[in-house]
Amino acid sequence: MHALQEFVSKHILEEALDLLATVEREKAIAPTDEQRADLYFEPRPNRPPLEEIPHIGRPIWRMSERRGIAELCSEPPSVDDAREYVRKQLNLHHGLVLKTPKTPPPVPDLWIISAGRPDSVLKKLKLKPVDGSPAGFYFDDYLSPMWLIVLPELPVTPETRLLRLCGSRELRTAAVDEIESLPPEDPTRQPLLSMLFVIRHLLSDKPELAAEDPNTMTQARQNAERALQDMYRQGMSRGQSDSKAEDVLAVLAAKGIPVSAALQEQIRTCTDLTTLQRWLLRAVTATRAEDVLKAA
Repeated sequence: MHALQEFVSKHILEEALDLLATVEREKAIAPTDEQRADLYFEPRPNRPPLEEIPHIGRPIWRMSERRGIAELCSEPPSVDDAREYVRKQLNLHHGLVLKTPKTPPPVPDLWIISAGRPDSVLKKLKLKPVDGSPAGFYFDDYLSPMWLIVLPELPVTPETRLLRLCGSRELRTAAVDEIESLPPEDPTRQPLLSMLFVIRHLLSDKPELAAEDPNTMTQARQNAERALQDMYRQGMSRGQSDSKAEDVLAVLAAKGIPVSAALQEQIRTCTDLTTLQRWLLRAVTATRAEDVLKAA
């Protein structure tokens, strides 16, 4: 169960942050060290305002304001775990300083996102609740900026919905049910379903992970698939091709978005599955074909 939760959490958070920051999964911290951060992100210079992407929620939007790393924990981390995360954070900062010694950058933020409450970490590191943030957010910057998000403490609100998808099976099930129950005109519904749709494609190549939770993720896949079927029927038939490239073009056609011959060729000749999956996610919310490729 933990492997599935970590897999889903990394991809959900990566897709969310990608709208606002350049994101790298399993970021190598130093060439001589085996340390890797679950996610590394740097804010894009032209980050869209929250009003344009309300499905992201203010907490993740604020997370992307500064360079940072995220560590996703399917169990409450120990104090030793937290020390290891801080070591990654400071090693990363050291590498960044070596690149620009005359104008050293600030220490990147460390975000620990936990499926449970790590009482020992909260007590030992003296993390305090964050004013102006939802319950479940803790912070301290005595040595370096460290944030802790305790997922089960988050309030059940639209702004925490995406983060709660990264939690335990119970939290994830509740968040999926919320998304399914959103009215069609809700602007957050389609982007969230598109993320679940991408997870569906990712899990299709990892049956051992999907088997860990035969109910929640199956339901999520069905919900996402059902929500997109109308668009597929209005555009080209998905049965015409099993190619992910055709899926991207199908969604754009269903939305009535024109695609030039050059862009069609670029999409159809792409052989990188990760890129095609990213394009598919963007196609669901894009207003121009060019937006799909730029976001990749």
